Amino acid sequence: MGVVGLGRVGTWVARMADGLGMKVVYYSRHRDEEVELELGAEFRSLPELLKMADVVSVNVPLTKETRGMMGEGQFSMMKKGAILVNTARGPVVKENDLIKALREKRIAGAGLDVFENESGISREFYGLPNVVLTPHIASSTIDARVMMAKLVINGLKQVLAGQCPENVVNPEVFKHEQ
Repeated sequence: MGVVGLGRVGTWVARMADGLGMKVVYYSRHRDEEVELELGAEFRSLPELLKMADVVSVNVPLTKETRGMMGEGQFSMMKKGAILVNTARGPVVKENDLIKALREKRIAGAGLDVFENESGISREFYGLPNVVLTPHIASSTIDARVMMAKLVINGLKQVLAGQCPENVVNPEVFKHEQ
C-alpha cells in the first residue's frame, strides 16, 4: 500500500493496510517516525512509492502544491497492475490523464470518491470497467460525522477565544486576518 499524505486519514489508511497484512510505504511532507515504528512503514519519495505500490491511496489536502499532483507522469510510473484510490480532493488528480491511463490499461484501476468537478462528473468514467465511482461519501459514517461536529465546535471555541483553530489548513491567513 502506498499512502500519499500521512495526515490523520492517511495514517488511518496505513493502519488498515497493515492490519490486512500489506507492507506500507508512504510519501508525505514530513516523515512520521512513530508510524514507521508502529507499522514498519517506509518513507519514500513519490516516484519511488508509485513504482513500488500495488495500491496508491491519495490523502492530501488541496493546496497549490497538490493540485494536479497525480497526472500522466505519475500514472506512467505506476505498476500496470496498480490501483489508484482518491478520497482526498478531486483536483489533486488530473482526471483526463487518469481516464487515458485507465483506457490504455497503464494502470489496472481506480476508486474515486472525489472529482475535479463534483457537480459534473466526467461522463468519460461511465462505462469504464476498471473504475469504481462513489458520490463523495467516504466519510459518511456516524463516528466520522460526530468527530467532524466536535472539530467544528472546538474550532469555533478557539476562534471565539482569539486563538488559531487547531485544524486550520492555512494558518498564515488566519494570522493575517487578526
